[in-house]
Amino acid sequence: MNPSKEKVKLIAKKFKWVDNSRIRIMNIEGFEKTVDINDNFKEISYCSVPMVDAAYLKDEDLPGHFYYDVSITEENKTKERLQRKF
Repeated sequence: MNPSKEKVKLIAKKFKWVDNSRIRIMNIEGFEKTVDINDNFKEISYCSVPMVDAAYLKDEDLPGHFYYDVSITEENKTKERLQRKF
């Protein structure tokens, strides 16, 4: 999560507040980390999100947010929705 190396729009697209002291962030490769910002950014959890669409995570022009986006309802978009939400 370095704005000098990655576009801020892409960082925000993969960022979520868990509570008042913890955030969840995903990198471009689909690895997700939860950290405690009040405890010197101590890592709480770390995992790989299966079936994540790397093109979606790298493209700032694609609409939506990984964690908060409304589900896609078009029939032909079912696979895309499942890949993003899995």
